[in-house]
Amino acid sequence: MKHSNMRFFIEYVIIAFSAYLITSALISIIGEYPYRQILCSPGQVVGVLFLYWWVPVPRMCDLEDANQNWR
Repeated sequence: MKHSNMRFFIEYVIIAFSAYLITSALISIIGEYPYRQILCSPGQVVGVLFLYWWVPVPRMCDLEDANQNWR
């Protein structure tokens, strides 16, 4: 079955948000900072630009390949 653009969007948002939460938790544990402080940190903008934005890209490529191979 061919995937819709809405599915692409929903999966992208879910994966990016999950990456944000998990990476923030890891930073909180490693740095021994409160989790809430990490989530609200202005440094998260850098994370969005360099990390969270790119995490879902391989899944998007997989979905696009599946769309191309669908007959």
